[in-house]
Amino acid sequence: MVAFALCDVLLVGLLIYEYTKGKNYYTYLVSLFICSIFHYAFPWVPGSAIWQGFAKGVVDWLF
Repeated sequence: MVAFALCDVLLVGLLIYEYTKGKNYYTYLVSLFICSIFHYAFPWVPGSAIWQGFAKGVVDWLF
């Protein structure tokens, strides 16, 4: 979890730096949004019923 937070802090820092320089910061904003979704969903999604059902369906389909 520390690595996830460090990555997000780095992206926020880059976003602020580009914003203050008046440059295009949208790439960092999109990256932060995508990474935040995956970073903060990581601890909860694998144990959820939706994910378990999806994983069971994939395993049944493969085997």
